[in-house]
Amino acid sequence: TLQLKWVQGYRGWDTRQNVFYTQGDQIAYHAAAVGICYDPKTKTQRFITDDPESEGVAEGNTDDILCMARHPNKSIFATGEIGLKPKIIIWDASTMVQLNQVGGFHRRAVIAMTFSPGEGTYLASVGQDNDHSVAIYDWKKEELLATFKGDQNPVLSISWSPYDNVLVTTGVKHIKFVTDTFTPSKPITKGWRVRPKKGLIGKKGKIQNFYTCAFLGQGRTVTGTRSGELYVFEKVTLVDTVKAHKSKVCAVHTVDSLLISGGDDGVVKMWNTADMTLAHQVAMPSMSISESACIRSVFADSKHAILVGTKTGEIYEITDKPKLLVQSHQEGELWGLAIHPEGKTFTSASDDGTLRTWCTESREQLACTRLVQKPLPLENSSLNTGCIRSVAYSPDGHMIAAGTVNGKVYLLRSGTLDHLSVLDERNQWVTDIKWSPTGKYLAVATHDSFIDIYECDR
Repeated sequence: TLQLKWVQGYRGWDTRQNVFYTQGDQIAYHAAAVGICYDPKTKTQRFITDDPESEGVAEGNTDDILCMARHPNKSIFATGEIGLKPKIIIWDASTMVQLNQVGGFHRRAVIAMTFSPGEGTYLASVGQDNDHSVAIYDWKKEELLATFKGDQNPVLSISWSPYDNVLVTTGVKHIKFVTDTFTPSKPITKGWRVRPKKGLIGKKGKIQNFYTCAFLGQGRTVTGTRSGELYVFEKVTLVDTVKAHKSKVCAVHTVDSLLISGGDDGVVKMWNTADMTLAHQVAMPSMSISESACIRSVFADSKHAILVGTKTGEIYEITDKPKLLVQSHQEGELWGLAIHPEGKTFTSASDDGTLRTWCTESREQLACTRLVQKPLPLENSSLNTGCIRSVAYSPDGHMIAAGTVNGKVYLLRSGTLDHLSVLDERNQWVTDIKWSPTGKYLAVATHDSFIDIYECDR
């Protein structure tokens, strides 16, 4: 029986605020349909996902996870998936066992979630239906208590204030507040009617995309904007704007008296929450593309360690300086996969245009290259000329052949991924590549039903 041992990846390209510490100082995140807890000290992973070979009741998500939330006790997590009738799995990070499952209301996908503060009794989630509807569950009882329309424009985040229990949704050209949710003496009951209030922007700012939000204190909310500013609201009214980043701010988080923000400019900044003055900043280079990495998630339980997730599929921990913990491919599908003849390394190829070599023992990335530096879009397609769909090692392991969607085959040196030559006979997707047992010939199959045989002159 095959058992999952390692997941090489993190979904960062279309998500936000989805990397967390657990109660035991491990790191929780997700990739594909898998909830992952990673221990950076022992470099081991634990998982929760549906086992298709199990004859018992399914535990874990069965389709790609798009969002994640941490319970106030730091041990319980919720993961929401894509699908016609998506479900939410609530699970314990200490045991990696499913505690409960809620669903049946949302359609297409669950795109954002948050637990209520305090005891964490309630779970609020956002769906991908036309109204981006919000559901509020008593997750222990698996009971749907209330629903309301989020917005016809996409909702990008939902957050619950630990100071006054205000529930905030942010999204494309809107921010909304639910100011009267619950108190210890007034719990949420089934059939609760919710009336969100729109944020009042006034002349201090402009209506634009608001990505995620955090809370500075009683009645004070801060959100990241498309323009790179931080907007500060008192109750529902914008009272201050801070020029924070050179491009959009997709991640904000507060810990103690510190606000952490992450922008598409690849910079993580720390602000004093009392007066919104800048305390410190760290530039985050992407190990994959040798450029600044767009920040998609920032999280901390103390001022001494910050977790950062990037659009390029990396997770860093910042203490005195950034330390790389997780690497992966970026946006797009992964089609090409080949194992070195000696079995100690393997190579993956993706629609993100990169070819990567990994060590099977350390699980670390050994090399990465982009075959096409300036890819061009393909006509009537979402793909571009840099997308890689097939890869193969030569029998002696010295060379790698990689085929792209526009018919080119690149030959590279396997250890360093240095480019050696290009075969350019076809203009259709290279569906498969195979070397002959002696390595003298290379067969290339393309989507136009041709198989070309090349003689390899060493």
